[in-house]
Amino acid sequence: MPKGEKDFVKGLFVKEPHANAPDFVKANLSIKLKDFSGWINEKKKSVVKDKNGDRWLRMQILESKDGNTWYAQFDDWEPTQKTNDILDDDEAF
Repeated sequence: MPKGEKDFVKGLFVKEPHANAPDFVKANLSIKLKDFSGWINEKKKSVVKDKNGDRWLRMQILESKDGNTWYAQFDDWEPTQKTNDILDDDEAF
């Protein structure tokens, strides 16, 4: 899928909490395992590794423009690489 295009997370369903839910409940999630595991397999090239070598797929929970639907979308944001962010002690002065 081209970068920046909406890429919905297959098999992950997001619902607004019911009216009587406590304030600390922010969303209800349901996972249809067959669809979700298939989607994860499709995204293997999009896995991000952190400094510990752990692998992650990022998603965002969004609300439709009309406010009636919540959904999960794949987050394809990647940081730009900066070369001079960290200087050695000798280089700092």
